[in-house]
Amino acid sequence: KCLHHRSQPGITPPVALFGAGAEIKHLELEHRYSTLDVSHSKGNSLDDKKLLMLFENLVSRVCGFHKFTDSGRDGEYNEKWGRIAFLTPDAAQKAVELNGVEFCGSSLNMAPARAYAGGDHRTKSLAVVRCEKNDIDLIISDCSDILIGGRLLHCEINSKCMNSVIIRGLDREISKPEILEILRMATDKKILDLFLVRGTAVDDPPCGVCESELLKEISPFLPSHTPLSNCCHVKVFPPEPMDNFMRAWITFDGRLHLEAAQALHHIEGKVLARCLPW
Repeated sequence: KCLHHRSQPGITPPVALFGAGAEIKHLELEHRYSTLDVSHSKGNSLDDKKLLMLFENLVSRVCGFHKFTDSGRDGEYNEKWGRIAFLTPDAAQKAVELNGVEFCGSSLNMAPARAYAGGDHRTKSLAVVRCEKNDIDLIISDCSDILIGGRLLHCEINSKCMNSVIIRGLDREISKPEILEILRMATDKKILDLFLVRGTAVDDPPCGVCESELLKEISPFLPSHTPLSNCCHVKVFPPEPMDNFMRAWITFDGRLHLEAAQALHHIEGKVLARCLPW
């Protein structure tokens, strides 16, 4: 939302990005920021209350926060805790000066928040959003014609799967965490998952390597007194030339129901060497 429609030529008007319930997610005041992205090496496991109290005690004037919650994040996105909004740009500037302060055994990193950002995972400008069937129409209404990476999105029902929405018009450089963050700001309906349709696979990891990596992740949940080959067998299938993913067939000893469930829960969303999330 443009806060003032009448502005002087050459001066960017103040702009606010609102989420559900009119919560301010991002604010720019004549190129001065009042919202910061906060990163930490333990971004996923920090004590949120302690972190917010740290800013309140050292800076004060905290007026809101938004925690990044995508469970499928990997690499540098694991370090992004979330976004903190301050009442004034001066308070945000004072918070930036705390860059490098020690918290829970590592340094905090603060940077001015960007309303839209690019990533490093190439896509085909197409994504599939998985959601509840009853929420499809509302998600299409909420997310159509919003900006991500400077591009207007187009949303439509996925004719091949009745519990998902197809999003077109994405920047090829945008990443899954950044798309999910903005979509969840745009709608209060639950987004179960998001799948980026990627280009032709290259540098396929050997199937044997993938099988070994899967067994390595699964083995801690299986009985240690029994040979692993008696408990579990993994078969990874080579992808076809235009496949966007690889498939694996995992067979467990029929008596290990609980162990199998725990192992599969553990590998959900895990990233194997040279692979995207399973």
